[in-house]
Amino acid sequence: MVHDAVRYTKLDSNNREEALHEGSDEDEEEAEEVTVYLRQPSDGLNGKAVKKDTWVRVMVALVLLGIVLGCMLFERHGWWSGPESLQSDLTKDTKTLEEHHHHAGEEDDDHKDGHDHHDSDGHSHGHTSLYHHGVVMTSSVNCSRVGKELLQEGGNVVDAAIASLLCLGVVHPHTAGVGGVFSGILYNHTTGSFKTVRSIAPHSLLATYGIPSILQGIKALHCQHGQSDWSRLFKEAIVLAEDGFFIDNVLGRALETHESEILQSKLCSVFCDTSGRVKSAGAPAANRNLSELLRAASLNESHFPETLAMKLAEDLSAREGPTFLAALQRSHGEINDSLITQGEKYTVLSASSPFAGPMLSDILEQVREQSLSFQSDAGDFNRAAASFSSLLNLIQGLNNTALAEKNLDLMELFALNTQSSHIGVLDRQGNFIILTASLNDTWGSGRFLPSSGVILSSFTSEISDLPYFNFPLVLKINSDGDDQEDNEEDSEVVVIGTTGGFSALLNAVILLQRIDFGMASTDAIHSPLLHLQQGSSTAMAICLSSISNSSDIYRLLSETDGHLQQVEECLDCSLSMVLRLHAEHVGAYAAPVISAHADGY
Repeated sequence: MVHDAVRYTKLDSNNREEALHEGSDEDEEEAEEVTVYLRQPSDGLNGKAVKKDTWVRVMVALVLLGIVLGCMLFERHGWWSGPESLQSDLTKDTKTLEEHHHHAGEEDDDHKDGHDHHDSDGHSHGHTSLYHHGVVMTSSVNCSRVGKELLQEGGNVVDAAIASLLCLGVVHPHTAGVGGVFSGILYNHTTGSFKTVRSIAPHSLLATYGIPSILQGIKALHCQHGQSDWSRLFKEAIVLAEDGFFIDNVLGRALETHESEILQSKLCSVFCDTSGRVKSAGAPAANRNLSELLRAASLNESHFPETLAMKLAEDLSAREGPTFLAALQRSHGEINDSLITQGEKYTVLSASSPFAGPMLSDILEQVREQSLSFQSDAGDFNRAAASFSSLLNLIQGLNNTALAEKNLDLMELFALNTQSSHIGVLDRQGNFIILTASLNDTWGSGRFLPSSGVILSSFTSEISDLPYFNFPLVLKINSDGDDQEDNEEDSEVVVIGTTGGFSALLNAVILLQRIDFGMASTDAIHSPLLHLQQGSSTAMAICLSSISNSSDIYRLLSETDGHLQQVEECLDCSLSMVLRLHAEHVGAYAAPVISAHADGY
């Protein structure tokens, strides 16, 4: 048997690149030599084997080609809808989520430092969370993507917010379902006008549940300020409800926490598996009756409220039906000029509370006079702790006539903590909208209407009668170009949106002070924020986010105010959001991070 020997020279790994570029032949004698023997095929059986092997390879290639063509045919005709396609979507969403977490900690000035950024086609390069055209922030990866796609198609911030809200009603039905209410702030950069947007649910004579008003509210909002076709806004929500979606961590935690209520209600028909156990994060879920309701509403913008009323009433008793129908037909959307409190460096806007703006303005003025600083990351923990304590004292010492008129106790106001979902949208022109949707409590009243797939809220009174700061409280930081007739393209827009009872007041003050002193938006939002929740009968519980209970600032704060109780975990569900337009880039940042996913292009 004959062998051919081929001798190769193995280069040292450190010198390979240099050798490739220079073509050097030096030191070959010292290099390691490797001999490889190549067996030459002989005649006879070996020749036949080669020919047979060739035919086998040809046949395998033809079979594989047939499989590929079959797959393309199935995909082209949409015959592959189901768990496989859902898993594909989940994989893409997971990738988006990972990119979000990867970029979330970057500075606002990454672009200035020469880092790559997002191209106009939406591709992302390098380490940044900035976009060129627009950004959408929600608590769902799916719904942020839905809003972004509306912007890409030429829709405006209102269209993106509505589509995102409808999406949240499907994937986060425990807080943002269409059986609830919503409220928000809309800013038109061209006219310089602020509008308050609310869905109005009249007082319910049915003491156990509230009257739905979200669909009626978005109808009014779209009629006055929308741009995309009405039916287009419902497209993704209908698909998600009909074909199904994977339960994310936000919904998964709500299902786990309220497992007993789910098992005892009709909600189990949607959120329990075939063995009767409540589903968890990662499991598929669908609400096909809700998809039918949304589709009917999408095809009839003018008269859908009547159809909606009749559909929702199908699952009610003969005693409840007439009262429910009468109240539902009075539900509507309302758009008014915002309640504005104008400061030198900021504008305060409140969507639902008539005294939140003045209260916040008063606190901001006192913070400025006392030169309080909340920049604990600078290492001056004593000053930061003293400032946090002073801020708490300022709120506790407020003597607000509006509170007295409502006959509300300050402790009751601290305890208000409506469970909500939030949406923020900002475009490159400086237009923005911030919406908050809620069923009041998690899962609302717990009353599920199977025929329509709707969960009714527990708002049994008009929400404007109560001081809900959750709906939302917005600060717009005034830029130098605000008073100019011709705003330059590089004029800056910074919007702070906060929710969550008195935590909204606290964190709006903290964020404004940090940004006003030049802190980057990312650092400002992820530095410690205050969260208040019900403690004992004589004290409020306090939690500082982004730090541990063993930290210096936490210890110092607890020492400066003995009336506050420390807690191990922030249970308050308030959200703080910063939307920013600067140097022709838009960005969105929020805390807690688990409640916010930004997507833009």
